Order: sequence, then structure tokens, then C-alpha cells
Amino acid sequence: MNEKDKQDIKDSQAEAGQNASQVESDFSGEAVNLDKSKIDQVLDSFIREKEQAQERERQRLLNIEKQKRAKKRARVLTLTALALFVLVLIASNPHTIKYYKNYKQAQVPLEEYTIAYNYSPGMKILPMGGNLVMYDSNNLRLLKKDGTEVFDIPFNIGSWDLAASDKAVYLLDKIDNVLYFINERGEFVNKADLNNIPHRLYAGRGGNAALHYKSEAGVEGVVLFDSSGKELGDITYPKTTLTFIHISDDNKTTVHGMLRTSAELENSVYRYSERGSLIFSRSYAGVVFVRQYEDKSSVAFIDVNEVRFYNKNTNEDKESVSSIIPVHLMAFDKANGRIYLLDKRNKLRIIDMEGKILEERHFQTEYKGLVAYKDDLVLIGDDYIRTNTKDIKASRPIEDVFIVGDYLVVVTKGELRLMNKLT
Repeated sequence: MNEKDKQDIKDSQAEAGQNASQVESDFSGEAVNLDKSKIDQVLDSFIREKEQAQERERQRLLNIEKQKRAKKRARVLTLTALALFVLVLIASNPHTIKYYKNYKQAQVPLEEYTIAYNYSPGMKILPMGGNLVMYDSNNLRLLKKDGTEVFDIPFNIGSWDLAASDKAVYLLDKIDNVLYFINERGEFVNKADLNNIPHRLYAGRGGNAALHYKSEAGVEGVVLFDSSGKELGDITYPKTTLTFIHISDDNKTTVHGMLRTSAELENSVYRYSERGSLIFSRSYAGVVFVRQYEDKSSVAFIDVNEVRFYNKNTNEDKESVSSIIPVHLMAFDKANGRIYLLDKRNKLRIIDMEGKILEERHFQTEYKGLVAYKDDLVLIGDDYIRTNTKDIKASRPIEDVFIVGDYLVVVTKGELRLMNKLT
């Protein structure tokens, strides 16, 4: 082998070694690159799992906190509901209500007014809203509770009747057969000329009025008016003697009468809407109703031996309460729905508007009147009034006792005494 061949062999071996080294170097680089990619993937996966674990832990802690807050709210709501329930029980307790009303009444400053007036036989004094209206055949007057005069109208009528609502005064001239309508300023806003013989005038607090009349032929009837003098209806009742008329605060008119052709006592009842349309009519056997009381849902028809209750919403009769001993005095506490009935043996029964007897009492003294005033029953004697706690003496014999606004009015001949509290 010559030197050239030897050199070629050496060059070939060197080249092969270089190629091998290059191959080895390339392979090692690829391996390093592969390992780094895998490590990056592992790290990314690890980081993601850690973040997910952290998020799950955060959500778990949030859920725990939400549950704690929900339980706290539930406890607060439960305690609040329980407290409200207890408060409602306490507040609805009759003793609590009475105590609260007595407390409020005790905080009201005592006010009392005395009004002197010229008394004449036959004159009338009536409440008109928070004022007093009086007529004596010569002058029609309206006074405030402190005696301040609102108007004084000279107006002479020989035979008359007077009624008042919270909105108007109704003055009936029985000689000229004219009904006058006077507002709270003393203005004559209307008059109605009557075609029949006027008998008696009625008015409700809401403003409607009713005139009971008799015709020349003896037929009795009723004319209904609103406070402005507009006629709402003229109804006759053949073969019937009208006993009394009631007008509710919401202007529903109820006419009571006895059928003269009946073989026994039969009280006919006719009830009319505010506009004068008939709501219902029916008859009750064996009773003569002398008084009527109403609240939002019930009507009580009072006979001296029986109370009949009527449902205003369903137009149906309800329970009745009877008594062997005739009742001769009665009063109504509208705010509390209580009827006071005092019989001729001085037994007092207190009845609610559902016919339930709430209480019974007996008195030794005879009284001549009852008035329900601010959760108290006022017993009227000849010259005094009596409550559960005290007697109030009048300066002279008592003619009448009624309520004007928030005041109890004791009427004697020549003096009016107004009191806003009795204890």
C-alpha cells in the first residue's frame, strides 16, 4: 500500500469520526430538547393542578362561609319572627290594648269647656261634626266646643224638627211643609217643598237624610235626600206603620215598620243604598225593633227582648240573642264592637257584634241613660254621670248626654259641659 492510499484511509477514518461525532452531538441535542419539553409539560400540569386545588379550596371556604351566613340569617329571621309573634300576641291581648289606650288617654291634657246658653222648652241641641248645633224655634246656632259662635241665624218656625250630619243641618218646617238644607257656614244651600204631611226627620253622619211622612189617605212613606238636598227616592209603605229609620255612617238607610194586616207582630225591614236603591227587604216575626247598630260587617237589630244580627256582606241573618227581662237602656261602643243592654232589673249584658255575651253585671241603682265613651260605659243619673272609677256631679238635672268629636257633652237646662276625659 502506498503512502497515498494510507493517507486516504486516514482521511476517511477522520471524516467518519467527525460524522459520528456530529451525529452523536445532534442526537444529544434532540434528547435535551425532548427532555425539556416533557419537563415543561409536567410543570404546566403540576401548576394547573395546584391552581385547581387552590380554586377548589377557595370555593370550599366560600361555601362554608355562605352556609354560615345562611344559618345566621335563618337564626336572625327565626328570632325576628318569634319576637314579632310574641309582640303580636302581646299587642292583641285585650288587657294590653286597654292598658295602652288608658296610657294614651292619660297623656292627653285635660280639657273642659262650659257653655252657657238661653234654654227654652222644646229646643234641640245636636252634634254636627266637632261642633254643636241648636235651635229653639227662633234662632239656629252653630257653636264650637269652646263656645265660639260659627253662625246665628234668626229663623222663626212654629212647628219644626231638626237633624244634623257631619256635613249639614236639616231643618223641617212642619207648617209650610218645607225642608231646609244648611251647610256648616250657615248658608241655605237648598230647600225641598213637600207634598205630604211631614212627621219626623232623620240624618246620618255621612250626610244623607230621610223624611218620614204621612199622606192625606194615611199611607206612610219616606223621602231620601243627600246633604245637598237632592232627592234620592220617595218610597211608600201601604198598610205599614213606620216605627223608626236608621242612617248609617256610610249613608245606608234602613226603614223599619209594622205590617198592620198581620195577625201577629211582624217587623218589616227595608235597606237602601247610598243612592236610594233597595238592597233587601224582609220581615221578622214576633219582634219590634227599636234601635239599630252597625259596624263594618254586621248590623244588630234591637228588640226589647231580642237582638237579631245581620251580615252586611252576604245579606244573610246570623245569630240572635234573647232576654226574658225587657231591655230599657242601650248603648253602642262602635270602636270595639260592643253593645250594652241594661234590663229592667238592672242587669247589664255586654254583647259583641257576633252575638257573643262578653260580660254580665248587676247594679243596685237605677239609671236613666247609657253612653259608651272611650272604652268606658257612662251611666247617667238624674244629676250625675258615673264611670267605673268616679262620679261626676252636674250643677242641675241632666237633660241629655252625647258625644261631639272627642268630647263627652253633658246637657243641662242653660249649660253645656264638654270633657275630653273622665278619669
